[in-house]
Amino acid sequence: MESVLFLLSIHVDMHSRTQDENSLTPLHLATLSGCEMIVRNLLLADGAAIREVTPQKQTVLHLAALHDQPPLASIFLENGVAYDAPDNDLNNALHVAVKEGHLSIVRVLLTESQINAGAVNMRGQNPIHVLANYPKDNAAAIAEVFLEAMPDYDLNAIDVEGNTALLLAYKRGASQLCKILVRSGVCLGTTNKQGVNIFNLQ
Repeated sequence: MESVLFLLSIHVDMHSRTQDENSLTPLHLATLSGCEMIVRNLLLADGAAIREVTPQKQTVLHLAALHDQPPLASIFLENGVAYDAPDNDLNNALHVAVKEGHLSIVRVLLTESQINAGAVNMRGQNPIHVLANYPKDNAAAIAEVFLEAMPDYDLNAIDVEGNTALLLAYKRGASQLCKILVRSGVCLGTTNKQGVNIFNLQ
């Protein structure tokens, strides 16, 4: 911490980047380390650093979501991070959080920001599709947080292959998530572009 304060006192460039393929800024590195005090000091020194993205176009909010750092996500939201920013795959931070199964981050994003929870990535998948496609043990709990925050969420949306979240969850054997989706009134018989639905899946 003292070395960081020293660097800030001599006005080190907050936009300088590591000289490797990751090309990370000091704020990116502080986010990865999870050190709230360093993050706060870097933002105090240069609030514009929050707009810097990685070569994959990930913001510090994406990184906080990826590494399960809810306090840092809250700090970034308080400091005006572009919460809807897409990365190279058109995933916003919510896509990242659900893919990793980070329930606390999902809760922060849905309750402390106006993030577009229906945004679709390059595969035409919204965050619930991603949750169903990469289900972790807490997938059902994450779905419940979504439904609590957004009771009118479109659970019948299809991705570019015509898959619904229910079909993806069923394919992956995520039975608890399937139960939540069915209980929420999803359409059971939607068939994807390969002619597959939950009734004829082999």
